[in-house]
Amino acid sequence: MSIISSIFGYTGVTKKMDRCFGNLPILLLVLVMQAKARSCDMQQGVCYHDAKPVAPIINTTNATFCCDECAKNPACELWLVNLQMKVCFLKVAPTDKGNPGNCITGRGPPPPPYKPIYPTPPNSKNVLFLAVDDMRANIGAYNFTLSSGSFTPNFDKFAQSALRFDFAYVQYAFCSPSRNSFMSGRRPDTTRVWEFEDHFREPQVGPNWVTLPQYFKQFGYLTLGGGKLYVFCL
Repeated sequence: MSIISSIFGYTGVTKKMDRCFGNLPILLLVLVMQAKARSCDMQQGVCYHDAKPVAPIINTTNATFCCDECAKNPACELWLVNLQMKVCFLKVAPTDKGNPGNCITGRGPPPPPYKPIYPTPPNSKNVLFLAVDDMRANIGAYNFTLSSGSFTPNFDKFAQSALRFDFAYVQYAFCSPSRNSFMSGRRPDTTRVWEFEDHFREPQVGPNWVTLPQYFKQFGYLTLGGGKLYVFCL
């Protein structure tokens, strides 16, 4: 497997990938991505108050109707009927386990199979992209020793054959603004993200911006991820 990597710092996670998925080249990103569930299965007695809404509140207690509305909205990953408030919420996927409450919830159905916009370039290589958002690169590959940094022999060995970025600076001292920035190629003043609640997909900001993994996906790559890059699924 041919791998191009940028190592910004020590993530504390190592991942070995031994096989490809069919004939598709792979972009493996260290980021959080939550896929939509395969059906609108209902769960009663759990409320997700912290999940961010993606549409106006709907006045209904009909769980099936709420589920159908979620299926119509590409941004909806979770629907929730609050029986006490008698309303339906369409939200992004929750980041917590929820709280007991008088709610009916369910995940949205999966989107249709994705068709690449452009043909995959011939002889495309697999890509492994590792990043740390706002931490110092205290690993041996950046000439840090055990006394002043972390002991990272695997990263150090990997960096010898990978593409290492020596001037990868973040523009903000919070993780979310940094992640939104380097995954979109725009500064926080442009993404309008300075804390942990906002994201650049909001209206009047960048709903149609093409991110790094999105660009690869448009050219037929299978993009996978795990870890931490986005607060929301962007």
